[in-house]
Amino acid sequence: PGNSTDHFGSAMTFGASDYGNGENAQAGIYTRSDSTYGTKMYFSTTDAYTTGAKTRMMINHLGNVGVGTTNLTGAARLEISDENSGNSFINIRQHSASSDRRIGLNLMTFTNATESGSPSHTWFMQASNNYPSLGKGLMIGEYNDVNGNGNSCTGDAGDLCFAQRLYIQDGTGNVGLGTTGPLGQLHLTRGDASNAPWNSVQMAFGYANTNQYSHWIRTRHNAGTTVNNAIDFYTSDGTAAGVFPTNAVLGLSINGGNVGIGTTSLGSYKLAIAGNAIIGAGGPNSSLVLRHIDGKNFANDNYDDLFLQYSSGKGVSIGGYNSAPAGGLAVSGS
Repeated sequence: PGNSTDHFGSAMTFGASDYGNGENAQAGIYTRSDSTYGTKMYFSTTDAYTTGAKTRMMINHLGNVGVGTTNLTGAARLEISDENSGNSFINIRQHSASSDRRIGLNLMTFTNATESGSPSHTWFMQASNNYPSLGKGLMIGEYNDVNGNGNSCTGDAGDLCFAQRLYIQDGTGNVGLGTTGPLGQLHLTRGDASNAPWNSVQMAFGYANTNQYSHWIRTRHNAGTTVNNAIDFYTSDGTAAGVFPTNAVLGLSINGGNVGIGTTSLGSYKLAIAGNAIIGAGGPNSSLVLRHIDGKNFANDNYDDLFLQYSSGKGVSIGGYNSAPAGGLAVSGS
């Protein structure tokens, strides 16, 4: 006080009882002021008497807090750094004889400047030892007060509804998205019911660190039967900002153990192909082995003909001819 020097301020210091008769500053609270920014406050301690007090925490002119650093950047309200070892940690501990406890961090947003009432949206991270509905693990989720009135959740359509987004299971390390009971290293929910419109996607794959030209994987689920328990694989139709299902092209469907290529209408067939198929495109020695053939006319489903033809003017060889016939049908054997 009384000093008009820029960046100057008053201080309160504390000496050590076992060093220098307590006359050397080993801890302190320091201020700095200037008309260009206002005031700042520094809190200092020491780990060696010979070097004296070092700044451990500061509050700058905007009210932002730095722990382990005075170089506050951006609009962060709290910045934590260890400028010596490069390690920064926040430890939150709970001591209780009961196992059904949880600790966490809430991130809240308000729709008003005074922060009155309940937050409009809250993201949270919680760790639980054995809390009901959480089990033993770490979870990230959200509350969403739909009406902004702070009412407790009364079901899926209620206010402040609790939504589990990501869960890491203790012991196994399994990760659940939408579930606290992951059955594998990664467990996804939100699959479609067998009678749903089938518009949900559980995995999407974007191009070059973007969501453009995406491919998708979708699952369908049905209780009590293998039918319509399926996994469907889709590729992009080439639209940069494509969305599912408008810009999705079905490639493969696995339904109850049956396989569809280009179709989800498999019937009772183990393999159903929508479109033309070729065997042996990658080399001359590929083959297709069949135990039984039911003929069907190539142009009309109403006729049960067996149609074998490579192209116009080509012959069909049955029974292992070493050379293909010039035309017509050649049969070897009885």
